[in-house]
Amino acid sequence: MRTASGTLLPSLVWSFLLASAAARAQSQLPLPPSLGTFTSTTGGIAYGLWFDVPANAADLRIRGLRIPGTTAGSQRFLVKRFATSPPSGPGTNIYSLYWNGPSNAAVLPTDIALSAGDTIAVFGTIECSSSSSCQQQELGQGGFVTSACGLPFTLQACSLASFTAMPNQVTDLGAANQLGLVEVYLGTARSEAYGTPCQDRSLFYELMPSNTWFDLGGKRVTLRPSGRGYRVDVGFDPGGWYPTTTAVTWQLIGGQSVSPRLPLGFTMQLPGAGTGNDIQVHADGTIWPTMDTGFFGAGTWAAQFLVPRGPVWVPRRGGLTFDSPGVATFDRDPANGAAYLTFTNAQLFPAGTGAMSLQVAFFATGEVQYRYGVVPTSIYPALVGWNARAPQAADPGSTDLTMAAPFRTSIPIRLRADRDPHLGVTVPLTCSSIAGPGTLGATALGLTRFDPGLSLDPIGMPGCHLYTSVDASVLWVSPANTARYDLNLSGNPSLVGTTIAAQAFALETGANALDVLASNGVELHIGF
Repeated sequence: MRTASGTLLPSLVWSFLLASAAARAQSQLPLPPSLGTFTSTTGGIAYGLWFDVPANAADLRIRGLRIPGTTAGSQRFLVKRFATSPPSGPGTNIYSLYWNGPSNAAVLPTDIALSAGDTIAVFGTIECSSSSSCQQQELGQGGFVTSACGLPFTLQACSLASFTAMPNQVTDLGAANQLGLVEVYLGTARSEAYGTPCQDRSLFYELMPSNTWFDLGGKRVTLRPSGRGYRVDVGFDPGGWYPTTTAVTWQLIGGQSVSPRLPLGFTMQLPGAGTGNDIQVHADGTIWPTMDTGFFGAGTWAAQFLVPRGPVWVPRRGGLTFDSPGVATFDRDPANGAAYLTFTNAQLFPAGTGAMSLQVAFFATGEVQYRYGVVPTSIYPALVGWNARAPQAADPGSTDLTMAAPFRTSIPIRLRADRDPHLGVTVPLTCSSIAGPGTLGATALGLTRFDPGLSLDPIGMPGCHLYTSVDASVLWVSPANTARYDLNLSGNPSLVGTTIAAQAFALETGANALDVLASNGVELHIGF
């Protein structure tokens, strides 16, 4: 991905904010020198450190943890909060990683929010692969005075009765005892997405209740690529289904059966979700252009459908069993750039209550058709839809497809910060789901956040909002479906606590009267 080009509008304020400087990242809480080693034993006592969060701390977070022991191994951590100082008793667990943590060769990324006045205890041990115990460094005595992120801290020693035995009692060891080595990385910088991009409809579904007529019986649902989504039409099925053969036939038996990979014989566009050249069919009635294991999991069908695990077509989920005599057949028609998935005599559940047939047609043009035969009433609910599985997709709710069609789905453009805005670093601001390469757009920057946003309906952008004051802007031409602007932040400590709001805009012919789309907003909280 190439960085988008552009020039910030002149401004003394922005010249100050964006002046380049040596890079900084989150700040490690300094520790006293090591005085030796001790043996940490699986399930045994653990040593750590505790500190009081200064009263003037704001947006302070633990951004990383590490146990740099003398023996390599996987790490495990426990972070506790106490209402009073010094810590005593079980406290409240605010972060735990008990087993199979990453190697201590690297810092474990975390995002643990701390509040002013909290008393925090941090413990860590190394689990060695070859034995039940391993060596860790032991630090200087408690009462160590230090600072990080411009804040003062006093580190004291404490112990944890056991990582494995509940309720994990903590004991303050006072200044006379030595600290257990735990590297704590603090930071105050953070980014926050807010607001909703316009034309946010990357999915649709209809959820038909139990004991109701499946009103798509004898109809055809057509999904035709249009811009960054599908145009969805519903009409009566004219018949003329592609005749099935025995080229690829299999039985989907049981609720979690999955078909083999089925090559389409061509590559087709998946609006807002890239491309696909084969499919896989799940016994729950879902079709995946990328590998997945179906919808199984907690929650209602509609809730499971919204989980962002990859694009999925759903001609029908619910109330079907593909046991014999039902059969699934896959046929290819290379001469016409098409492939067909046919369910013949799929049995309604429970057995003996009826059967239905349906065919799903895939075309090299990107068009997909759900073709339905006559469908009896089922005692089970049924779900029909499509989900591009875009990040943070809004739930449009169940839609009566027959009444709503024709309508369009659309993947909204989204803005994100690809790293936290620490002093002196470069923050990539990436706009995704742009129509394509060569798209003209802009990223606006401001010192004022509008939340809720200001409606842009009056200027021809219905459903779009302005989420930031436009104190500066940068123009770009997208090299692909994404564009990135690199925001360089000054390393001047006086900028700590400053917030910058950002929003992206992109030209797209036919999107609305102004031919412009707007993203969500992103707020950067500059800090250590």
